[in-house]
Amino acid sequence: MKRIISGIFIILFALVSMACQSPLAPDQGGEGPAKTEEATEAPVVTDEPTAEPTEEPTEEPTEEPAVGVADLCMPLELGKEVTVDLDFDGVDDTVLLREERHGEYDNDYILTITPGSGSNTIEYPVANAYDCQGWVLDCDPADSRLEVVIDFVQDSEDYTCKAFRVNAAGSGFDEYEEGYCILIDGEHPFTSEGGFTADRQHDILGTTDLRFSGAVGENGFKALTPMSYNGYPEGLELKRDMELTVVNEDGSLGEKITVPAGETIAPYETDGESYVDVRTPDGRIGRAEVKISTGDEWCIYINGVNQDEYANIPYAD
Repeated sequence: MKRIISGIFIILFALVSMACQSPLAPDQGGEGPAKTEEATEAPVVTDEPTAEPTEEPTEEPTEEPAVGVADLCMPLELGKEVTVDLDFDGVDDTVLLREERHGEYDNDYILTITPGSGSNTIEYPVANAYDCQGWVLDCDPADSRLEVVIDFVQDSEDYTCKAFRVNAAGSGFDEYEEGYCILIDGEHPFTSEGGFTADRQHDILGTTDLRFSGAVGENGFKALTPMSYNGYPEGLELKRDMELTVVNEDGSLGEKITVPAGETIAPYETDGESYVDVRTPDGRIGRAEVKISTGDEWCIYINGVNQDEYANIPYAD
């Protein structure tokens, strides 16, 4: 009985000792009582939409403007149809250049352009031509239009080129014509920025071919560079004094000079309508004013004087 009572006292003493011990404070090297995190309520997953739909229409993406293809140059092979979107409306059009032979030197060429809609088909015939070639070009990729250009030669080596371009309304084709001979080949490549190489016959200070870079735009054919003379290496001897304005190396105009009669000038460049540049005896470039009258009183004036008064002008027969 005493052993039982002694055991009970020992157990009670141990319990009292444990109750009297307190945990160490943090500043005494203890970690302190453990902090408990408050329980967070888990979100309830339902099939209901998280936001109510609104009746306001959503903003549709804006359509980007159509852009052309830089340096696009598609030669037209005789009898072979070309499929291409000429106005970037998303519908392909067709272009066909074909030949009809009637004899050794009697050929007809027909250019046919058929819009994807099938309406407003254009058919342009070239009769009695010795040669005809054509291309689909993109002279200006920013205008969302391609140009169909053909070049042909007829009697007396009269070169002609025609351009066809979808008009601004998209309802038909604008047509343009010039007396050019277009050169597009390995030696004379086409680029949208530089255009095509062309020769044009002119009579300013003599009948000759002028070479330049050209293109087609919304107003037709245009020259991108001045027209350079290829002929007259010997020059023209003046019969009267010619007043000129010196063209500086940077293209600006400088001092006024006079080349006296008896001296020789060599035609150098022109824009074909308002001025002509010549090389002077001392190697400088001088500019003279040009005015061309047309019709029955056709005449070319240099500085207001008939050019025939300046030199013996070599015209073509």
